[in-house]
Amino acid sequence: MEAETAQYLFDSAVRSQFAWRQKAARLYKVGIRTLESAAEAKASAEAGCDGCGRPQTLEENQAFEEFMLFEVGFFLVALAVENLLKAIWSGRNHASISNVTNIRKDLDGLADHDLARLAKRAGISVSDDEESLMNTLRDCILWGGRYPTPLKVSDYQEYLSKGPPTNRFNHGTSIFSIDLPMPPELDMLLASLIEELKTIPEENTY
Repeated sequence: MEAETAQYLFDSAVRSQFAWRQKAARLYKVGIRTLESAAEAKASAEAGCDGCGRPQTLEENQAFEEFMLFEVGFFLVALAVENLLKAIWSGRNHASISNVTNIRKDLDGLADHDLARLAKRAGISVSDDEESLMNTLRDCILWGGRYPTPLKVSDYQEYLSKGPPTNRFNHGTSIFSIDLPMPPELDMLLASLIEELKTIPEENTY
């Protein structure tokens, strides 16, 4: 493929609110299915642990592992939130996105996983509670949903004290108190971002 053609297609995809929104929808679809599966396994996983801390039999372990998929589920939903934020940013900056070369990170609204910062760059008014939630989701993206530890020892020390980012969604001290499949505050955030998308002019969609 000619470099000019690749450049045109790259710019078109980057500036397409529809492309970002479509990716968000796919991530959300798989994420919510994963969270629903974890919710279905929660009762069996909790009964299998029975105060022992870890399941003992093969069947109990299978239920526990199915339940623990909530970590991946929240990771995927957090990525859906990130893509929605980038959809809003690209829609509001549609006319100015061109000749991105090979580096999408040249565009500050598409540059990283800091969701609160992305929201502010996209012109979204963020409450303190929403910023706190976005920071939790950022940590799910950076490590909580895909790695056993964060990058730095200092962050691992905080993890050992406070637990993983998903502890935010717990109602109590037990891992089985987690709010599944979808915590209301996360549902509300997604709904508010979808409303923000409706403010983008239709001509800035593609």
